[in-house]
Amino acid sequence: MMAQRTADTSSVSPPGRRRVAPEVECRRGVLVAVLRQYPDGLLARESGEAIGLSRHLTARALSERLTRGVLHKRGHRYRLVAQEALQRSPRGCERA
Repeated sequence: MMAQRTADTSSVSPPGRRRVAPEVECRRGVLVAVLRQYPDGLLARESGEAIGLSRHLTARALSERLTRGVLHKRGHRYRLVAQEALQRSPRGCERA
């Protein structure tokens, strides 16, 4: 009798969602933490300078958070959506 192979599903992402590298999630968390300190919002350039990210990585993080509804944009400034400002930042992320 042939042994039946089972697929290892422990590393498979849920349907419709991609896995996110821990450093990417950490960058997003740091971005949200920085924006909490600036209720009037920050320009993309200011956000990148505050976090120490390249323009490309800052644009990606801002765009993803904007798409998810965590941020909103007024003029050229990115601000946190009100309920997001009340939540705590993720633990385990170290600022580089």
